[in-house]
Amino acid sequence: MDVKDKVKNLLIELFEIDADEIKDEVELYSGLGLDSTETVELILAIEKLFNIKIMEKEITKFSCCKDIDHVIQGKLLTCSS
Repeated sequence: MDVKDKVKNLLIELFEIDADEIKDEVELYSGLGLDSTETVELILAIEKLFNIKIMEKEITKFSCCKDIDHVIQGKLLTCSS
């Protein structure tokens, strides 16, 4: 399972979002209806799942699933180097 699939599963499990609604470009707030509290919950779950730390400045880049994937992939590459 790749990073995108894991993030998609988190969104489904945490917020009961229909899998068909979760697409790369769909925005977390306007498209999926997440609020700031849910975003924090998502970030904590991502940090735990991938064993990474997401900095505050990186969170502002989280507008859609593709953005989340990009940040996580960068973190994972940095950790494995």
